[in-house]
Amino acid sequence: MKNKKKRICIFTGSRADYGILSGLIKELQKNKSIYLDTIVAGSHLSKKHGYTIDEIKKDKVRVTKQISTLNRLNSSLGISKSISKTQLEMARFFDIRKPDLLVVLGDRFETFAASSAALIANIPIAHFHGGELTEGAFDNSMRHAITKFSSIHLTSLEEYSKRIIQMGEDPSTVFCVGSLSLNNLKQMKLFSRSYINSLLNFKNNNDYIMVSFHPETIGNKSNQIFKNLLTSLGSLKKTNIIFTKANADPESQFINLMIDEFVQKNKNNSRSFISMGKKHYFSAMKYSLLLIGNSSSGIIEAPSLNLPAINIGTRQKGRVRSESVIDCKDDVKSISKTINVVLDNRRKNMYKNLNNPYYKNQTIRKSIDVLFKNLKKINLQKKFYDQF
Repeated sequence: MKNKKKRICIFTGSRADYGILSGLIKELQKNKSIYLDTIVAGSHLSKKHGYTIDEIKKDKVRVTKQISTLNRLNSSLGISKSISKTQLEMARFFDIRKPDLLVVLGDRFETFAASSAALIANIPIAHFHGGELTEGAFDNSMRHAITKFSSIHLTSLEEYSKRIIQMGEDPSTVFCVGSLSLNNLKQMKLFSRSYINSLLNFKNNNDYIMVSFHPETIGNKSNQIFKNLLTSLGSLKKTNIIFTKANADPESQFINLMIDEFVQKNKNNSRSFISMGKKHYFSAMKYSLLLIGNSSSGIIEAPSLNLPAINIGTRQKGRVRSESVIDCKDDVKSISKTINVVLDNRRKNMYKNLNNPYYKNQTIRKSIDVLFKNLKKINLQKKFYDQF
């Protein structure tokens, strides 16, 4: 009698995790030894956030189910309502489909909701990018909670593997595979400089910097920090600027409104995008002078493109950094000074052949090997691994 095919479910709730999971999803789709379900939820189905399910379909990903879970209230209450709806809809899906494994990535509230539903339904979870720190966002706690829900841990750095073990997870369930995103980036054929120039259509010259800034969901300084950043950017009269809008976190609408107002006042040298899509985004990064804000892409992907990144605030506090990531105080004077220093160093060609600590060879292949080898031996009755 042939072994019954296993059913693997992958959940994606935003552009942030899909851009990283996309290569893994495509490879698993080719595998005839499993059934693959891909669940698309959250901001993917929001026109306000770019309706990024279109990009997923363009990638020829077979979407098993769409779950419209994002609440129209962009506040803590709205996020809590989104969490409850995501958990309920995923519970219904699990009750019918009964997958053998749920694969999730990262720290978003949508992912937390899907993972909590799987935990209650006795469905094992494989979690990518656990063990990391982002102390300026409630995502930090979400990530650690998902770690405790999960049975298989696939990390991007050995340091993060050690942290997961420190949290009581069995070392035999923790695997350092590197960042999926960097394998995706290596395989991606990026757009040409001339194509990106024509897309942006700046009037004076083709040089630009990129801005990607999201709310710090712990504390209430985000709006003031972003105002300071815009003040500094406003003084760069001869430098073009690209903004990518904030993701679906509390108070992100205020950041996006400030972006709209800035672009309206600076039509000749600024552009904004709700969502560029991963290929356009990485292509624009490749030709950019620098990336500034508080996005994880400045820390994880930028070094692989030899792109310096200025990190402002505490959202990414705790993550391991390449030497090309410059942490900056959040006042106008410090931001302006740091921008000028980085641009000057860029002109001196100082950012070449950067080392990226998150890159490992064959991350996607190694990850699939880990999933398949461990799928049959998962024990949901986890014990706390004491190190003393």
